[in-house]
Parts: sequence; structure tokens; C-alpha cells
Amino acid sequence: MTAPTAPVIRAYQDGHMLYARWRPVTDAASYNVYVAEGLDAAALAATALAAEVALDGWFLVVFGPYAGPVAVTVKAVNAGAEESEASNTVRKNLRGAGAEPHRVAPRL
Repeated sequence: MTAPTAPVIRAYQDGHMLYARWRPVTDAASYNVYVAEGLDAAALAATALAAEVALDGWFLVVFGPYAGPVAVTVKAVNAGAEESEASNTVRKNLRGAGAEPHRVAPRL
């Protein structure tokens, strides 16, 4: 079994909230979302299941609130738990009271 292809993500912000989205990739059973605040190393922040793909084919993951510079990357994971290479990294400068990621939801 080979690892899936890395997804290509887009991220945008709304004040202190971070939104990341991507199209599903072939052979992915789930996706691991990594977030880094400031100069901290990226840490696993959430896992989204492939079954949560929205009708338009996009995942949407919402994090927040955060404050300051934030970087997000995503890795696709196959059924054998092999991760893809990291997606592109998107960096945003958010304003708000820093906190842990609080929810993962598909875009409806």
C-alpha cells in the first residue's frame, strides 16, 4: 500500500478564527490537520474522516480562537495509517484570545 497524494489546502481567516479547506484525495481514509502557533512546532490539531466530505467535495475545518501568526498543513492518511507528504503550508496572522482548536465540521 502506498501513501496517498498530499492534498492542496486553502485557508482563510475571520478575525481570530482559522478555516482550512481542501478537496479529497484518492485513497485517503482520513486527514490529519497540523497547526503551529507563532514559532511553535506544528502539532496534530484534528482528524477529519473521509466520510465527512461535503456534497461539493470539500472538507472544511474550523479552528479558533487564535491570536498571532498561525500556520496550517494537512496530510492525507490511507486505511493502513500511512500519511501523505504535507500539503502546502498556509500562514495567517490572527487576532483573538489564543485557545486550542475546538471543532471539526464538514462544509454543508
